[in-house]
Amino acid sequence: MGEIKPGPYAVGFKTIEQYDYSRTFQPVKDYFGNPLPGQTARPIQVCYWYPAEPGGTRMVYGEYAFPYPSEIGFL
Repeated sequence: MGEIKPGPYAVGFKTIEQYDYSRTFQPVKDYFGNPLPGQTARPIQVCYWYPAEPGGTRMVYGEYAFPYPSEIGFL
């Protein structure tokens, strides 16, 4: 598959979950004016690759193709 050779470092992968408080994701109150439970800020999920230390466990495809939030409420 070409002549590209692997580099000297393994590859790591990490998912970070944060809320963007400058944007809303759901209303603060329902149609009747009752407060809605939960976070109103927009959830942001960022996935990034980085050089990893040797000897780590390998990921399977689904772990980085479909990262699942670590917090249940972060959906």
